[in-house]
Amino acid sequence: MAAGEQVRTRGGAGGAPALAIFQASLRALLTGRRWIVVAVLDAIFVLLAVLLATQTDAASHQLHLVELFHRLGLPALLPFVALLFSTEALGAEVEDRTLIYLTLRPLSSVSIVVAKFAAAFVITLAATWLPLLISFVLLGLNDTPAGQLPALLLAGAIGSAGYCAVFLLLGLLLRRALLIGAIYILTWEGAIAALSTSAAHLSVRFYTFGVYAGILRRDEFLNGEPYPAPAGAFIFLLLVVLGALWWTARRLRRTELK
Repeated sequence: MAAGEQVRTRGGAGGAPALAIFQASLRALLTGRRWIVVAVLDAIFVLLAVLLATQTDAASHQLHLVELFHRLGLPALLPFVALLFSTEALGAEVEDRTLIYLTLRPLSSVSIVVAKFAAAFVITLAATWLPLLISFVLLGLNDTPAGQLPALLLAGAIGSAGYCAVFLLLGLLLRRALLIGAIYILTWEGAIAALSTSAAHLSVRFYTFGVYAGILRRDEFLNGEPYPAPAGAFIFLLLVVLGALWWTARRLRRTELK
């Protein structure tokens, strides 16, 4: 059941309207078959961490942890998990035609969008932090350089926020948001950004890696990979989040007027 339908049937039960929408969105996103895909993505990430921990020399575990995050976490785990939840957060309301139950409430479009974003972000963060923490325990717990765990968690958080904001907008704008988002991840964020430095400057992945690498401060683990200054990367991703949420709220406000 979409969050808008839950708010209607329960009369937007107690509490502030934005909080009610956030809670209803959480309940809606915690159900459904998307969790099967999320579980598979998490399991693949953890399985690779287990294989690297058991089949490689302990001295190379830190390098493998960086490579695992860089080669699988950034281009696949973070964006696909965010895609699954964020396109559904508003996209389900559009598809089920329950968006009207949200827009008729005494609440600004900004508050609705922030509540939806917060719900998608919280679930995405939990679903991505879990495999990152497990991989750190397997590969980085012993002889870990300072900053490895904060780098993983902060990069995972800001990267998830960037993807969630972008895909929330996509879910409102397009009917086939899930398919188009997957194509975007595989082509632009994956292949094109990996091959072209110019294209990489327009990808969430590039700046998320900048935050991670800047906190880690161990260039010997990065194989000469270019990355932006961490402070600039963080600010850029924050602007992406704010810009995408503003655009989503503006579009939602137009929907209210129709």
